[in-house]
Amino acid sequence: MYPRLYPRRLGRRLAGTIIASLLAVGLSSAPAPAADAANADLPPQEPGVTLRVFDVQAPLSGICTLKAGQTPNIDKLMPVVDWSSAGDFGLESNFVTHVIGNLNAAQAGSYTFRLTSDDGSRLWIDDQLVVDHDGLHGPEPKDATVDLTAGTHALRIEHFERDGGQQLTLAWQPPGASGFSVVPNSVLSTDADVVRVTAPGRKECEGGTDSPGDGLPLTGVHPNYTLTDLRPSGFEPQVSAMDWLPDGRLAVATWGGSNNTAGEVYPAEQRHRRHRAGQGDGQEGGVRP
Repeated sequence: MYPRLYPRRLGRRLAGTIIASLLAVGLSSAPAPAADAANADLPPQEPGVTLRVFDVQAPLSGICTLKAGQTPNIDKLMPVVDWSSAGDFGLESNFVTHVIGNLNAAQAGSYTFRLTSDDGSRLWIDDQLVVDHDGLHGPEPKDATVDLTAGTHALRIEHFERDGGQQLTLAWQPPGASGFSVVPNSVLSTDADVVRVTAPGRKECEGGTDSPGDGLPLTGVHPNYTLTDLRPSGFEPQVSAMDWLPDGRLAVATWGGSNNTAGEVYPAEQRHRRHRAGQGDGQEGGVRP
């Protein structure tokens, strides 16, 4: 029988030390905070922000809402938001600017942002309006403070330039800082490897006299028609083309798109009736896949 090399009590003490060491290692390699988990949900990123400029070719007195579906005249990656020339924006006057990106806050706390613009601008963080600096004015700063959690936050700026000088600068004073500085490239990111599509020509803002069909979404049906929805529940095709068949039926062509499915052609059954009421004819129709 071999003699014990260590007393039993010492063996237990040694085992406890090993277990404690393993626990310490496990704690040091524990998953990162929830902020890092949120970062993992973002698509691949690259440093900087996306600058999009729309040539409205009309003098504005405030930030306008652009009609949907318009392609910007300028779309480019920029390292920081600090622009003060036509070369930065790509246009001289009468344009609207959209800035899109993400802001990575190193720690939770109160952050003060300073938005300097000529002319008006607005800053949103996580879809919350933080700075409203709209209107016609020179390169004046406006500050606002917001509490942020540690991690990534969606950043959006809208700006317009009428004439004269151009400027748009985003500075901040993070927790512990003694003064303002331009928000650095190291905390800014935007989607990487995107196709930046641009188109020349005038872009349009929504106006008070606009109606559906003038670049605005359709909100109703012509009063001479009654809309009947015959689409089966769950049938939400991505339509690419429509045409009438010789027998009067409507054919609807779809594509897979984001659903990653094959496109199909759906012949539809057309039903209609005409009736005379008062001084005019009316029609009632529907389309059934």
